[in-house]
Amino acid sequence: MTTFREGTGRTVMSRTTAESVGQVQHFTVSPDEQQITALVIDAKHQRLIDWSAIESFGHDAVVVESESVAREPVNESEKRATAGELDMVGKLVLSDLGNSCGTTHDVEFDAQSGRLSTLSTDQGRIDAARLVGVGDYAVVVRKDPDAELTGE
Repeated sequence: MTTFREGTGRTVMSRTTAESVGQVQHFTVSPDEQQITALVIDAKHQRLIDWSAIESFGHDAVVVESESVAREPVNESEKRATAGELDMVGKLVLSDLGNSCGTTHDVEFDAQSGRLSTLSTDQGRIDAARLVGVGDYAVVVRKDPDAELTGE
């Protein structure tokens, strides 16, 4: 497993040219699938690389076939993601009952599949399977089915 914090800043390399395509700035996710959908690269002219175009997400670099896999955002959600508005790290985590579950410190994911596993918060760890949504204000998770008295 790796984390968003570990992956941010990682160089994205073209396999065909051995040149840098950019650096990972943000991750976009599908809450419904608990899956990374794309990497946002570059600080100035932000572009997206779809997760399906990633050949490997290694400890030292992310490898893609070529620079041509980097693309412009095509809709409002992708534009918000490239601007960092939909980052999960640093966001308030709310249950679907409206109760605070802490603030997200990091997100663990499988580097081969891009599947999210755990949200680490200042109040503990939350299984990513509980993820409902990510917005500019908060990350929303389903209430904890094991919680007894808190209603979470």
